[in-house]
Amino acid sequence: MILMQIAEGWFNGFLKDLNLLDEKTKKLGESRMSVCLKCPIRTGDRCDRNKAGSNKHGIPFNGCGCIITKKTLCIECVCPGGHW
Repeated sequence: MILMQIAEGWFNGFLKDLNLLDEKTKKLGESRMSVCLKCPIRTGDRCDRNKAGSNKHGIPFNGCGCIITKKTLCIECVCPGGHW
């Protein structure tokens, strides 16, 4: 399952680069990215495994290590902190 999610994010990223991504997925990715850009556990384009944050309920979590620009385009994927 997780490999399919990774593949989906990368494939959708490829479609976005070619300006072929459907509008619904594009808007979903943009909405998620706006959240990620403010996240304190982000390092560059990574959800940093070496950093910890808190979800909206105050529960601590660590980054997942994913490339954010790809993960935000995976429809089934979720933020490790539950922010989207």
